[in-house]
Amino acid sequence: MTLIAGIVNRNNQPLTDSVCASLARSLSRNPADKFDEWQYPNAYFAKLDIGAFNGPGAFADEHGTSSWLTGEPLLNNQSADHRQDELQIL
Repeated sequence: MTLIAGIVNRNNQPLTDSVCASLARSLSRNPADKFDEWQYPNAYFAKLDIGAFNGPGAFADEHGTSSWLTGEPLLNNQSADHRQDELQIL
């Protein structure tokens, strides 16, 4: 299972650190959980992956473009890290 949460300020105003931290805390009540974060001036996204699938299912490039999987894409790729490879193909 994967949980994803995000917030975007449509008025292009920066988000405060407290707003981002509050959203991240809403993903899990377990303080030991580790989540991935993507923070931009007017947007914040957090993802918690509990490891049910092979690979993290998260991708971000140097331009700030990012994609996340919440399941198994099943593109018939047989590599060892097929979930991550398939995300990059998508």
